[in-house]
Amino acid sequence: MQQSDTNGDGQLDAAELESCISLRDSLSAYDTDGDGAISQAELLARIEQLFKDGVILTNVSCTVTKGRSPVSNARVVFEPAPFMESVLEPASGVTDSSGVALIAVADDRLPDELKGKPVMHIGLYEVTIDSGSNTTKFGHEVDPDSRTGVSPTFDLTSARKQ
Repeated sequence: MQQSDTNGDGQLDAAELESCISLRDSLSAYDTDGDGAISQAELLARIEQLFKDGVILTNVSCTVTKGRSPVSNARVVFEPAPFMESVLEPASGVTDSSGVALIAVADDRLPDELKGKPVMHIGLYEVTIDSGSNTTKFGHEVDPDSRTGVSPTFDLTSARKQ
């Protein structure tokens, strides 16, 4: 909140959310009162809800499209939102011919029993997709309780997560 609340009113409005695309693109999950902004109480409540079951790792596969066509060989990188960098690890994958990528934390950042498994932390991420011809950024909340949280589709023509 302190990083993005530039006007000091205790909430993140549309203009301030532009500096935190992970929250901007997940607004509907955080803005529980529907006022178009995220208060500190709303932010904390949602983060507590994400981690309530003690689950910290999950499987994520994402689809990258351009219009209705799958994008192959795109590098997809999930970087923790700035305020979560100290608790989350980055994760990445490369899309196959169907436009699907399994997203995983690098093996050297996982305990031995999880090495080689496509897992990543739940939480808020800034997603960068490099398709060779361009780089596109999205925000995304990895939430194991939501299908779109663990199987998102990113359409490069919309520059918004679907």
